[in-house]
Amino acid sequence: MREIYATLTAVFPNVQTWWTSSGDLMLVASAEPIDIDAGPLRARLETEPYRSATMNTWRVSSAEGFLAHMFANEDFADAAAEQAETMNTDDRTVIEFGFARSIDKGASLHSQIAADATRMGATRPRNLRGTLDWSAVERQRAWVKKREPSTIGELSAAALKAAHEGDSRAEEWSQLVRRVQPIEADLILATLRTKQQRYDEATGLLQRSLLGYRKSAWPDDDIMAEAFELATELARTRPDRARALEEALAQPFAAMQHEQTRILGRILIAPIFDSCGPRTIEALRVTEPNPIWTHQTLSTRAKCYAATGADLARQAMKDLSEFEDAEQSHVVSRDRP
Repeated sequence: MREIYATLTAVFPNVQTWWTSSGDLMLVASAEPIDIDAGPLRARLETEPYRSATMNTWRVSSAEGFLAHMFANEDFADAAAEQAETMNTDDRTVIEFGFARSIDKGASLHSQIAADATRMGATRPRNLRGTLDWSAVERQRAWVKKREPSTIGELSAAALKAAHEGDSRAEEWSQLVRRVQPIEADLILATLRTKQQRYDEATGLLQRSLLGYRKSAWPDDDIMAEAFELATELARTRPDRARALEEALAQPFAAMQHEQTRILGRILIAPIFDSCGPRTIEALRVTEPNPIWTHQTLSTRAKCYAATGADLARQAMKDLSEFEDAEQSHVVSRDRP
């Protein structure tokens, strides 16, 4: 990273570091000083498409929430560049090799940069005009430990955790989330209702959430992932609930999100109400000629293709046998002294 900063600042003297998502940083480099005016920034965030964009991607709606994503200013970039031993060039691509050699080190680059920038006092824009509530900025920084959630994203995560624990606060928090993220609110409430064994209500809420994901291209990925496990859990409680949830999974979500998991969900849920009927066969056929390579899916595939006389019945049985042989070999080799 020092070499990246050194390379950038050699051409662009103004480099800011921003946090975009859990695993990514973005370096903004400019030949001219980067000026931020709080007034115009607020005005822009109140208009489309900026209002929806910042809510969908960062779950924030204010200038303070926006600037909470600044990891480090130009002073930090300059200091990091000074410590670099070399720069990246066309004929000496040290960054490419450096990343390849350190990719499995497990170091938390985000926390290191955040700690160093905080220590340096370099977490605010160098050229800022206008008034900001800096306490609100600090509360919304993703890397700052806090007692209570300070953004919609944090509130959704906290509400979902509370729902898993049967905490009644999940109900109240889900209503706050619903104002801006109704799909996530339905999923949170479905989780709570499942914990409360109110399965019919939970199924309706989860079904509505899954249908909503067909149109929403900007879900919280971690929260969306919870929907599939919950769908399988609810489906096992009664066949008619399984049917409703399988139907909700029958079409792709917006931007083909979680496509493999969606298909797997159908294969796991359809046999609960359909045995080896047309819905199960349809779910299995979608994966051909590259079936999902787990024992449960391959077993369902072999059983149902054989029961219906499908043209792939022999291949399905061969694939299942191959999987089981490999699985057994792995167990034997693992247990061997």
